[in-house]
Amino acid sequence: MSDADIVSRFERLGYKLAIDQIAFTSESVEDFYDARETLWTGVGTIKIYEEGGLLLVEKAQPRAGQPSRDIAVISLGHARAVMGVLKPDKSAELPRYAGRMELSER
Repeated sequence: MSDADIVSRFERLGYKLAIDQIAFTSESVEDFYDARETLWTGVGTIKIYEEGGLLLVEKAQPRAGQPSRDIAVISLGHARAVMGVLKPDKSAELPRYAGRMELSER
């Protein structure tokens, strides 16, 4: 899958962004869903949740002190493309690969 294909998937959800604003992780969509419930400061509102495929949360706040924002996780099979979980500091270079989110005991 090309960078343009990945960006196109986010555009179909209504988000205009560049490939360097997207992080990639091996965590499952379910890991993000679970982390939202147990670790995020503000859980936001689920707009779409498809196990194994897609998670779209509006107005979420993963960490205290950060502004709320939309978070989208799209499964690409072997990896997930994630938009919105990184620190929204426009002056810093955004990493292409996100670290694992630490999940509490399930």
